[in-house]
Amino acid sequence: MIIKSIALNNFRQYKGAQAPILFSTDKEKNVTVILGVNTSGKTTLIRAFEWCLYEKVSFKTRDVLNIEVAKSMDLYTAQEVFVEIVLIHENREFTIRRTQKFTKSDTDKFKADRPVLKIQYKEDNGEQQAVPSYECDNTINKILPEALSDYFFFDGERIADINNRGDVVAAVRGLM
Repeated sequence: MIIKSIALNNFRQYKGAQAPILFSTDKEKNVTVILGVNTSGKTTLIRAFEWCLYEKVSFKTRDVLNIEVAKSMDLYTAQEVFVEIVLIHENREFTIRRTQKFTKSDTDKFKADRPVLKIQYKEDNGEQQAVPSYECDNTINKILPEALSDYFFFDGERIADINNRGDVVAAVRGLM
């Protein structure tokens, strides 16, 4: 798997549509390191990958909608949160996008629609093909099983936990 980019919209502290973050796809220099001061969004970026791929939310609150956007919403209006990842797996380019709509239903209450996952892949002729919704989770687990995701997307806050995981053997066997 080679990650090409990630784009975010209203995800946690990323307010509005963000320009895609591009990752190294060079065969020799293929590691991307994210550096920044505290509270600049490094961990949130890791969590965005997890939410997009697995609908996993490991914040203190399950809210993914940007707080400023939520506060500025008028009654009965809606805002969309999305994370979109473009990656290459087995020489095929995939676009994976998870979207969730939030509607302000009362003064301080929001109705959150169920997140929607869509995956497309590019055929050899360049045409985009959609993966059927019932196959999306399966497709993601073929690309990167959730049990292995912590080894690909980790931050300094959780690095000590990596060696204490027992599910890595089963996940690696699943890839084989």
